[in-house]
Order: sequence, then C-alpha cells, then structure tokens
Amino acid sequence: MNKTLKEQLTKFGLAEKESAVYLAVLELGAGTPMEISKKSGIKRPTTYLILDLLAEKGLVTRSLKERTQVFIAQPPKKILNSLNEQVLDFQSLLPQLMAIHNLEKQKPKIMIFEGEDAPDRAYQDILEYQGEVSFMGITSEVYKKFPKTMEPFEEKIKNKNFSVREILVDEPIAKDYTERNQGPFHQIRFLPKNLKPVGSDFCIYGDKILLTSLQDEIFIVSIEDKKIANFVKILFDLTWQSLKK
Repeated sequence: MNKTLKEQLTKFGLAEKESAVYLAVLELGAGTPMEISKKSGIKRPTTYLILDLLAEKGLVTRSLKERTQVFIAQPPKKILNSLNEQVLDFQSLLPQLMAIHNLEKQKPKIMIFEGEDAPDRAYQDILEYQGEVSFMGITSEVYKKFPKTMEPFEEKIKNKNFSVREILVDEPIAKDYTERNQGPFHQIRFLPKNLKPVGSDFCIYGDKILLTSLQDEIFIVSIEDKKIANFVKILFDLTWQSLKK
C-alpha cells in the first residue's frame, strides 16, 4: 500500500487506520470486510469499526453480494466535496467566532509564574523585547532572590534597542549597580530613603506589567492590557519626574 498516500490522507481528516482501510477499499473497488482487512493489514474487528466510520463519512457504501456484506469505495472526489462543505460551514461561523475573539482581546491577559524558575520564565519575555522598559524596585532584594536572571539582563541593557528607566531604592548595592550600568540608554533615579516598596518589584514594557513578590516564595504576575499598562506608565512618569536626576 502506498505509504505516502496514507500519510497525506491523514492531513484531510482521516485517522491513520481510516486512511489504510479507505485505500484498501479503493484498490479493491469493492470487498468484504475480510478482504479489506487482509489488504489493509488491519485486524478484522477493527476493520469493521472503521468501515462503519467511513460509511458515516460517505466514503464507502454497503451492498449485499450473495448474502455477504460488501463495501464499495466512493470516488476520491467525495473527500474534496466533503472538505469544501466543511470550509463553507466554517465560513458561515467565522463572523460569530471573530466577534468572540474580539471580546476576548478586550480582557486583560493574566499569567502567574511560580517556582524557583519563575523569574527566568517571566523575564525571558523582557529580554526578547525591543523598546522602553521601566522598573521600580529594590536592587538588593532582586539580586538576592534571582541573581542568575540579572546576569543576562545586565548584558541586554547595553543594547541600544533596549531603553531602560529604573526607579530604585537608595542603597549601596543600587549605587554600585548604577555605576556599572547607567548610560545613554539606561537612566536611573532614586527614591527618597524614607520610601521603600516593601518586598515587591514591578516592570512595565509595551502593554505588559510584571508584578513580582520578593517574599520567601517568589511569584510573578504578568498583566497584558493596553489601558492598564498606560495607566501604570502615567503613575511611573509622575514619580520619575518628581525625582532628582
């Protein structure tokens, strides 16, 4: 039996064994379940079940020959006609599906990253992003909780396609970090020492916000929504403008 034909038919809605049985009937023209089973290499009980399925799909028909049930293959064009009917049916559903899709797009997309590798998985999206990224957080806590994640980040922020603004807590490690990384594409300002976002860090990029809990168990919440991101950007910009360069 032509293996390539069998594989190709699976792309058009037939299971592998259905394809084998259909091709066997097609080659025989007509045959008993026993003949079709032998031709297809599929066990007879399974062949009976598959022939029933193919009959439901209109690809074979039943007939009696000398009191013996015989299955006759329908022309291959029947598959094309069936596919065309499915396309037309789907096209009629398309407006309703698009309406649902558009409604879904209006809802914020929320993801939660948990576990030891949560920072790596969450920050990977930032590392692949090109554009402005804004952070506010506690440098010492971030480096303490996920130092390995920060290594590729420090390399990424040297790229001119990656513009960064950071608002950090005024502490010695943040000063060292600033000396290493501040440049034309990486600006840093400091919060007054009496202000400290306890155990948390957030990032804004594109239409996404990452909220990171730096408590004993790290978890990160990603929110993707244009309006929410724009609102948080405004709050970040107001804070940024109020701080000394």
